[in-house]
Amino acid sequence: MLKKGDVYILIAAAAWAFTGVFYKGVENAGVSSLEAVGLRLVVASLAALIYYVTKEKSLPPISWQDVPLYLGTGVCSLVFFNIMYFRAISLTSVSIAVALLYTSPCFVVLLSRLMFKEPLTKAKLLATGFTLTGCFLVTGAFQTELMTLPAKGIIFGVAAGFAYALYSVLGKYPLARRSSDTVSFYTLFFAAVAMFPFARPDRAVFLLTSPTAIASALALGIASCTLPYVAYTKGLSQMESGRASLLVAVELVIATFLGVVTQGDRLGFSQIIGIAMIFSAVTLLNLNKTPAAAEAER
Repeated sequence: MLKKGDVYILIAAAAWAFTGVFYKGVENAGVSSLEAVGLRLVVASLAALIYYVTKEKSLPPISWQDVPLYLGTGVCSLVFFNIMYFRAISLTSVSIAVALLYTSPCFVVLLSRLMFKEPLTKAKLLATGFTLTGCFLVTGAFQTELMTLPAKGIIFGVAAGFAYALYSVLGKYPLARRSSDTVSFYTLFFAAVAMFPFARPDRAVFLLTSPTAIASALALGIASCTLPYVAYTKGLSQMESGRASLLVAVELVIATFLGVVTQGDRLGFSQIIGIAMIFSAVTLLNLNKTPAAAEAER
């Protein structure tokens, strides 16, 4: 049975799945991929601030002791992830980069074991294997001869997966001190500030001349960034890091179905098997909860 924390993670997965749809509207306006990332983070951090102030009637609290924590989640995770991910795409392909990105649950499970002593159960290991294999099948990465790919591209892809994993691990530290909404805002804020010199979203704004482009930019920042990070952080505060990272892989399944609906893509046999493996991993996680995980969700 799904718990409240699981629902937050699945909401985040669904929202992230729409990123490609919203990005297309911005790309059609002439905005580069890097500029889109910067624009997305700036819009997301502003939306997160408005959300927090409206809800709490005050600014998010912060102290000097918090700064290293948000540098970890915002810069070491979000910024590093975006840079590595787009480099991987440019050197390989979108499908390969996405598949390598979803090596992240492996990193989360191992790092959480080392840093937080989270149990390394057979069910969690099996779910990790199912998720990783399922992601490669869904993206079609297994159809590519990996030996022919540039070594740098694979390294950047795995590095993106590692950076993606860091949020689930490093996010646990500020969550011990602050609310999930506070952590979400400062993560996005520090990421936006750090990304600004590289992405120059101020230039991208002048390319948004049509209502469709403006709406796409707002949706890219709010619906597929602020919303999922707020939801994911809420879910992360209520469960083990490894479990959260595995559940969010449902994003890839939702994105695949969106491709079928909006782009007319067809599902092959390997993709259907991959989707089944990802859902099997989610089922395993819900049927085999450790006492510590069950206690954390209550």
